[in-house]
Amino acid sequence: ITHLVNTTILSVELGKGIGYNPSRLSELGLASFLHDIGMQEVFPIVYSKDKLSRSEYDRVKMHVVTGANLMKEIEGLPQVVVDVCYQHHERMTGDGYRKMVGQTIHEYAQIIGLSDTFEAITHSRPYRKQKSSQVAIKELIETASDDFDRNALKVLVRRIGIYPVGTWVELNTGEI
Repeated sequence: ITHLVNTTILSVELGKGIGYNPSRLSELGLASFLHDIGMQEVFPIVYSKDKLSRSEYDRVKMHVVTGANLMKEIEGLPQVVVDVCYQHHERMTGDGYRKMVGQTIHEYAQIIGLSDTFEAITHSRPYRKQKSSQVAIKELIETASDDFDRNALKVLVRRIGIYPVGTWVELNTGEI
């Protein structure tokens, strides 16, 4: 649940930075809070300390379909929430679970995908230690900047910051 709450807070913060109105922020928040609902089916696999087998990884990837199917049954739930659940692992480059590309991916799914990735990097997993938010942002910029919407990534950098308060920085002029 912590991952869902953190991802939701971060997604809404990015939505604010992008300029979403309260209605869109509410929709984004709901979609973010429910985006991983399908993970309930694969918790034992996800929390394994061992490297996943190909079949285990394929089962984990199905959480987006499982979640979307569960949400289709909820009367009154906006279709965008279902769509975002299905799309949140898609990347602009087409490297996602379903190989969607660029603007075919809903903008909320792009924001939630970025928030989800950042949140995962900054928290421990059974197979690796957590990294600082600064290291996470650096990794996202260096290795995955083409995977995510550039505007959302810029907002993440502005809102989280590469250099936390109290960090000493040497400028190219030699000034500290």
